Amino acid sequence: MVLNYKGTITSDMLVAEIQTHVDWFTDVIRAAFFFPGQKVEFEMAPPSALLEYLKKNNGAGGMVQQASIERLDHLHHDLCNTAREIIEQSQDGQPLGLEMFEKLEQFMDSYTLQLRRIEDELLSTGVSIDPVTGLRSISGMKEDLKREMDRRDRKNVPFCVCSVAIDSNSYQADLYDRRTMEAFYKKIADIMSDMMRSFDDAYHLGKGEFVVCLKHVDLLDACTVMERFKDQVANTSISADNGAVLQATLSCGIVEPIPGDEIDTILSNAKQTRLEAQNEGGDLVFQYNEKSALAKMATEPPVGF
Repeated sequence: MVLNYKGTITSDMLVAEIQTHVDWFTDVIRAAFFFPGQKVEFEMAPPSALLEYLKKNNGAGGMVQQASIERLDHLHHDLCNTAREIIEQSQDGQPLGLEMFEKLEQFMDSYTLQLRRIEDELLSTGVSIDPVTGLRSISGMKEDLKREMDRRDRKNVPFCVCSVAIDSNSYQADLYDRRTMEAFYKKIADIMSDMMRSFDDAYHLGKGEFVVCLKHVDLLDACTVMERFKDQVANTSISADNGAVLQATLSCGIVEPIPGDEIDTILSNAKQTRLEAQNEGGDLVFQYNEKSALAKMATEPPVGF
């Protein structure tokens, strides 16, 4: 099914767009895993009618944020490259394992989710882009994390939630005007976006506080990523209108959720771990370690005391 878009995009059109991607995904899996070593002819690139429409028509008349379109474009690019990699390996007779399938599946899930987010923007449900940084706003964060937690429970796919904040934000906010601080937040968000993969998520909570969701990574890998991000921010500066130069360090608290965790608990643990890093002087990445029941009994006072 080939789709063409003219006029206003509706929810029915977005549902049809998702279905065309499901059909394309099925074709890739069929060609790669059921016809190894054979040359199977089909359209390797995923459908792009909606994406091209949004790019050409400036987000359907401004109803879709430019950052949402750019994210969809990046995910489309990753889908195409991953499908090509899988098909070429299959046609060359190379074995394809679960890792390759899960890689394509992750991009497919993320692309579909981004289409749903664009639908939310078109329907004006409040799920939007933060106007200061271009990152996701806080309004849809918990629902996004719940979706990732469901994936964790069903498929045992790890992910990490990171609470990030500027160490000296209150001090600098007293020195500089709102415009200067927002420019600094935007610079940090740009570095963050360059660091992340297309299917990761980042949110600006306001006043230089962020939450990052790194998918398909465990605690150790997430710490490595955030250490690199922290160091890059420490070496970045922007010039204020009055000629002053802003620089800052970041602190980060990282949690790897486990089955049964509540979203509010995950966010609270990440924030508390980040605050501990700041209390130790800042410019640090701390990881949250789940306490055993025995350890909790040893550190918590008995009931009634």
